[in-house]
Amino acid sequence: MIPKAEDEKLIRLYLLGELTEDDRRRLETRVFDDEEFAARFPEHLSLLEDELIEDYVKGALTPREKNHFEDHFLRTPQRREKLSFVESLSKYATDVWARATMRFVNRIIVYTAGWRLYLPPPGSSPVALF
Repeated sequence: MIPKAEDEKLIRLYLLGELTEDDRRRLETRVFDDEEFAARFPEHLSLLEDELIEDYVKGALTPREKNHFEDHFLRTPQRREKLSFVESLSKYATDVWARATMRFVNRIIVYTAGWRLYLPPPGSSPVALF
């Protein structure tokens, strides 16, 4: 049995279209011949598709992987649709995070600005405001 990390590398290369014809045939044969591998294959395939899409959106693919991703991986409409969804979700999350961060920073500024109004001048004793 091939360790999981090697399986993932092999499937990733398969998804990117980087396997040689012989390696691709061996992988496909293994899916039919190895029951344990075949049972894990759909889940691994789906997870690695998601990882590849996330890596592409984050700009984490190497130039070679990016080319293979665009030329080979995105051939199916389902994958293009999934990429579009992840890109939209990523943009939305970034926008929401930026707005939330600005609101938080603005509240700190307003709070600390108001706080300064109630601080006694240096050298005098603090006064409790109730």
